[in-house]
Amino acid sequence: MKDPKIAKEFLYYRELGMSVSQISRRLSSDRRTVRKYIDNPSLIGQPRKRSERGSKLDSYKQKINDLLDLDITFMASTIHRIISKEGYMGSYDLVKLYVRQAKKERMNSGNS
Repeated sequence: MKDPKIAKEFLYYRELGMSVSQISRRLSSDRRTVRKYIDNPSLIGQPRKRSERGSKLDSYKQKINDLLDLDITFMASTIHRIISKEGYMGSYDLVKLYVRQAKKERMNSGNS
């Protein structure tokens, strides 16, 4: 919820004896949102939990690293073409960013 003050108002109006539907109409909020904060006041002011999801590139990173180990001069476009043939459905930009970072790390570890 954007504003914890509104969620606190849910509790205030509930203590006055108003129904969830009345509160939702009065504060222009969805009835389910009102119910959620009345049932769990500890959620007020807490950020929403985001689900952890992986990148479309995760299962291809080892292949990319193997290709770069073979030849550091592989271009991102070539790598994108190779992994696309193997089923990669993500964007070229994602591959380009990963390849750039991987090359930079290899160059830095080679200079140390």
